[in-house]
Parts: sequence; C-alpha cells; structure tokens
Amino acid sequence: MNISNNQQSNNSRLPLLQKNERLKTNPSYQSLGRRSSTWMRANVPTQKPSVFRRLQYYVPVLHWLPNYALGNLVWDVLAGCSTACLSIPVALSYSQTFLGIPPVYSLMGATVSPILYSLFTASPLLSVGPEAGVCLLIAGNIHQRVIENTEAPEKMAILITGMITFLTGLFTLLAGTFRLGFLDALVSPVLLRGCILSISVIIMINQASVIFGLTHIQPIKSDLPIEKLIFILRNIPNSHKFTCAISMIGIVLFTVSRLGKTRFSSRFPRIVSIPDTVLILLVAALLSKWFHWHSVHGVPILGDVETKVIYPKLPLPKVSKVNFISESLQTGLTCAFLSFIDTVIAIKALSTQRNQIIRSNRELFSLGMANIGGSLFSGLPVCGGYLRSKCNILSGGRTQVSAIACGVIVFLATLYILPVFSHVPNCLLAAMVVSLALSLLTDVTSEIVSLVKLRAFYEILIIFSIASITMMLGLETGIIFGLGVTVLQIIRHATRSRIMFRTTVDENEDAILLEDHTSCRSQRVDTFAVDADDHMRVLVVRIPEPLFFANVSQLEDRLSRLEKYGNPRMHPGETPYHCVEDLEIVVFDMVGVSSMDSSALFTFGRILERYRNYKTNIYLVSVDPSILQIFEKHGLIEIIGGFNHVYDSIKQLDAARETEIGLF
Repeated sequence: MNISNNQQSNNSRLPLLQKNERLKTNPSYQSLGRRSSTWMRANVPTQKPSVFRRLQYYVPVLHWLPNYALGNLVWDVLAGCSTACLSIPVALSYSQTFLGIPPVYSLMGATVSPILYSLFTASPLLSVGPEAGVCLLIAGNIHQRVIENTEAPEKMAILITGMITFLTGLFTLLAGTFRLGFLDALVSPVLLRGCILSISVIIMINQASVIFGLTHIQPIKSDLPIEKLIFILRNIPNSHKFTCAISMIGIVLFTVSRLGKTRFSSRFPRIVSIPDTVLILLVAALLSKWFHWHSVHGVPILGDVETKVIYPKLPLPKVSKVNFISESLQTGLTCAFLSFIDTVIAIKALSTQRNQIIRSNRELFSLGMANIGGSLFSGLPVCGGYLRSKCNILSGGRTQVSAIACGVIVFLATLYILPVFSHVPNCLLAAMVVSLALSLLTDVTSEIVSLVKLRAFYEILIIFSIASITMMLGLETGIIFGLGVTVLQIIRHATRSRIMFRTTVDENEDAILLEDHTSCRSQRVDTFAVDADDHMRVLVVRIPEPLFFANVSQLEDRLSRLEKYGNPRMHPGETPYHCVEDLEIVVFDMVGVSSMDSSALFTFGRILERYRNYKTNIYLVSVDPSILQIFEKHGLIEIIGGFNHVYDSIKQLDAARETEIGLF
C-alpha cells in the first residue's frame, strides 16, 4: 500500500513539474515582478526609447501645450477668474488671521504655485491652493519661535513660512520621485475624520480672539488649544460688542451663501462660479470706509496693503541657518502629510467623477515642484482641494490653462486691486475662516452620526481620542497619534491568522468547524467546541496564506489550545481537559502557502515533530512544489513519514486511505 501511495503521489506531482517546465518557455502574466523579461518573452511590440517622449511624461506641458485647442481658451480664462475669486480672500484671511505676515507674500505664492503645478501635472482640472490645516500647523510653529525672537517678529514669520513651504514641497517631491503614493493606504477614514474634527475645532479656537474682539488683551504664551480655550472663556465678558456683531453677521452670510450654493448647484450648476466671498468682503470694505468702523467704533481692519513685486530668494536668515532649518523639519513633514491627504482625497473624487486615471505619484511630484517654487516667494503651502477643483470644473475649466489663468489674475489683483480690501475688518476675515471650519465640522458630525447608527463605537472612540489628544498636546501630536493607531491597525490586520480548523470526534458524525478568523463566524455551527467527554479523532488545519514569523507563532499557539481545550480561541487560563494522544490524524491543507521564511520553517518543523512524538499520523495536502522542495531539503518530509504522506487534495487522501476522513 505504501508503494502504491508513493507512486500515486509521484504521479500527482508530475503535472505540476511539467507545468513549471512550460513556464520557462511560455509567457507568464500572473506575476510581473521582472517586467522586462516578461514582456520580452511575450513578444510585446515596444517602441525605441526616446528622451523627448520620457521628458513629455515627466513634464506634461511639453505634450498638451503644442496640442492646445484655442477654442478652450475662453472657458479656461473664465474658470481661472472664478478660482482666483476663491483664492484671493482665502490667501488674505490665512495670512492675516493665522500667520501674521503681509498678504502680498501669500498672494505671490498663490500666483506662482498654480502656474508651476499646471506645468508638471497630468490632471487638467485639479486646482491647488492653501488649506486651513496646513496653515494652522505653520501658525503654531511661528507662534512658538517668534516668542523667543521678538526683535523682528514679522520678518521671522515670513522666513518661517517660506522655509516650511520649501520643506513641504521637498518632502512631497521626494515622495513622488520614490513612488510613495501607495502610502495613501495609511489615510484611513477614521484618521481622516479625527484630523478634520481636530482641525475644525482648533481653527475656531484660534479665531475666537479676533471674532470676539479680544486682540487688545495680552495673549497667553502657550500654543496648546485647551489653554487658548480657557483664555477665551475667561475673557468673553471683555469682548468688543461691535466687533462681535460684525463677526456673527459675517458667519451667517458666509454660511448661508455656502449652503445656498450646495442646495441649488444641482439645478443651477453655474451658481458655483459666483464670487460670493469677494462680494461680501467688498461690501464690508465699503461700509467700513463710509461709516468709519475703525476710527469711530474701534474695529481692527486689514490696513494699508503693500503692493510690490517680490523677487525669488531662499527663505533663510543670515545666521543660524542649520538651526533654523532643523526647527522647521517636523512641521514641514507634517504639512507634507496633510497636503498629501488633501490631494489624495481630491484626486480620488475627481478620478471617480471624471472617469480619469490620475496617478498619485505624478501629482505628488507636481505638488512638490509647486511648493518649492512658491517657497522662493515665502508663499503658503498649496495642495489639491476638492471644493476648489469642483468650482474650476463647474466654471467651465477644461485644461491646465485654467490654473495658469488663475495665477495671472491673482498677480494682477495683487498689483492693482488689493488696496480696495484695506478697509476690510479683520473680524470678517476670521468669520470667513470660521465658516469654513463649521462646514468641516458639519461634515464630520454627520459621518459620526452614521457611525453611531452602525454601532461602530471602536471607530468613534479613535476619532474622539485623536481630537482629545490634539486639544491637550497640539495638532502635530494628535496627527502622529492617529498615524500610530492606523499603523497598528494595519499591522494587526496583516498579522491576524486566517488559519482554519476542522475536526471530528466520530466517523459517523459531521465535521465540526473550529476556525480562527472572525470573518468566517457565520460558517460556524452552534456547538463549535468539542465536549469534554469526546475526543478529537481527526484534525484538519487549513492554511490559506503564506507562513512567516508572525502568523506561524499564532498557528502554534492555536494548535496548543485546540489540543488542550478543544477550541483554538479558549482562554489559556482554563483547565485543560483534552489529551493530544487521542488524536489519530492531523492533515495540514497548505493551499495558500506560497512562501515561508526561516522562522516559519523551524516552527512548523517543531509542530510536526511534536505530533510525531505523539504517534499521530501526519499528512500534507495541496503543497506548492517549491515549498515541497524546501520541506524535503530540511527533513520535514522524513518527519511525517515520507512522500506517501503528501497528497494533492483531501479527496485524494480519502481515496488513498482505507477509512475515509469524512471532512470534505
């Protein structure tokens, strides 16, 4: 019987060996690990490498500009005007309320960055601009370092902004160059919601002093949101009434305008291109000038805006350059991550709606070039924004020329139109930022309500944990904590065992499923554990995944629990009531084991030796030929009793034995 079984097993392995021999001559399309050799074997027609063709790939403007249709120019210019009307007030608000730098620097950044981005991007409609979360991180860095250097705070703030923008661009450029776009897997929805909730709350706390007119009070020398909140609550009785009234009216106007666009955009798509924010600021500037809000009522205004052309230069101080860069590294890296998140969200949304394939690595490279160029003018970091891109699309934008038009219009506005905004109240700029934060808070609140309905309390706990740590320790710490939680979740999921167990206690009884994967719980029977009075006769272990040091240790632990308690998920503190010597047959169905590392090989060999010492019959089925060679080389085949204990399938094992196992 052993000879016949050995012949059967050898014959069953012949087709596998012959198949592997055929792979040497026929092309394999299952694995493209070595792409050049695969395509060579497949005789795929290839073009002769061309330097200009490769240059067109990395600098797409060389491809689309010669083929540009002049019929799209009008639509692109109109879309650029609409996007500029959205970018100008945002740049004014962020530079004034967040960073404390002259608006001309942020506007010059909003001029250069979109133009550079349009030259390198392959996405014709993705629009870039500054985002609140990134500016909030820069504001925290500026506040911390300007306290220590009070001699020239504005000059220091300009240099810090430019350096962080440069580092943000450098990190995103390197991420795109080294093809790290796959890291968007770290951007889990839970992390995203936690970051959005934290950013929206911190924005409102930071702008509260301007909203309530508390700028005349000496601010606290702390960068923690919780201490700022306590400061605001203590000084609310000292708030400026007229400033509060303007702020509340501004928040209502901005919010109603945004909600109106959202509600009626489906019926009237062109309504999105209406520059409502610019109109509100212009009306407020006129009212402030006519009724002397600043001189009579004491409302702080933007003041005289410097309009000059800024020439590019590296944002470095004259002394302590290395120390200056090192103090900006962490914030630059965090800003690069936030820019990456916003850009990935916009890319995914646009690629789904426009049915376009947008490559994350290409966009990261373009984003890095745009930010490096903007940093030479001490501009704000830019990233892809979904709402800004949607405005560009609905305004008629068709190609990258719309971004160039936006940059040119912002530049012209900086030179000739910016003085019009000199009488805009600062509280109204803060109200615009708060309205944006309220929109973010509304979105994340609706998502949290959906999670409550789904009873996803674990995700809700993570969201509020990120928000709480951000409030207590700062935004950067909260983001790092959220990233750490996401990485731990990925590691836990990757190392979770998917190994399943089946057993019988009697030849005439049905198989009992004892499995170790929560996704398969629906397949379990009610009495999935073996009773204490019964004894397992046959155990089948199905391994549907490669074995490595992490899951093979779980396999050994689960087998030990199964032998002692009859259930692989039993707590190890219980009293053992099974005896492994009663086990007659162990079958390892290695259907998914395509690879094994050295740790897995040694541990698996130790498992086989233990069963051999218990006089248990061991069988291997569905073993990959390469794994079988490794087993033979390291003596594992000898441990189980030779090749007559190796079969292609459970059915073949049943047919080869006089008594059927009866599991499948």
